[in-house]
Amino acid sequence: MENTKKIVQAALASVVALSALGVTQQAVAAEAYVKCYGVAAAGKNDCGAVGTACAATIKQDRACYAWIYVPEGICKKIAGACVGKPSPNCKGPDGKPVTG
Repeated sequence: MENTKKIVQAALASVVALSALGVTQQAVAAEAYVKCYGVAAAGKNDCGAVGTACAATIKQDRACYAWIYVPEGICKKIAGACVGKPSPNCKGPDGKPVTG
């Protein structure tokens, strides 16, 4: 009977530990993703860049008007990147100013 009690306690401890791990993974998965402008490689942008039909359509690396979704903290660490909207002096492929 004592062994059964220890097994049940160990099983419950495992369930609690796995639940805590699951919560941690959910918290990481729920991290805020933002549109990060000015970092996409040519042909690697996410949908909706200025002057393009959809994803994977930009012609140049790091176009200021193109974006990809990344965790907000990562975007803020990339030189030349803009979080959430293009830089104020960004011009689209047509040479016209781009606004967010």
